[in-house]
Amino acid sequence: MLNITSSSLIAVHLAILVGSQPEKNWKLPELAEWLQKPSNTLSKILQQMVRQDFLSSVKGPSGGFRLHRPASSINLLEIIEAMQGPVKACPCLLGRKKCLFDACILKNLTQGIPQQMKDFLENTSLEQAIHQQFNYIKS
Repeated sequence: MLNITSSSLIAVHLAILVGSQPEKNWKLPELAEWLQKPSNTLSKILQQMVRQDFLSSVKGPSGGFRLHRPASSINLLEIIEAMQGPVKACPCLLGRKKCLFDACILKNLTQGIPQQMKDFLENTSLEQAIHQQFNYIKS
């Protein structure tokens, strides 16, 4: 479908979590616990998100990470592409470069899905994702 790396998906999760409480400085151990990922993995992703101006790193004992820009000004595709480069569609659901058949038997069913998914990511702001996720949890 779309070639989205696990680091990019973790970055989206981090942005949603950090953006859910914009006044809070999120500490690395807390983020690692929430996402159930090793701190060293998250540390690398967080550093890249700071370099890309999605997050700010606040130094000191009360420091941590927080959004650098308003959540309404960031879309999900922007985060993904900042982490990995342009998102490309893979025409094969199995990830194969060459089809087992002369022509894909599912092509008519699936050919538009990658573009629809990319459009969704581009048209969904981080703010919308935060509201959707945390309103779902509260329900």
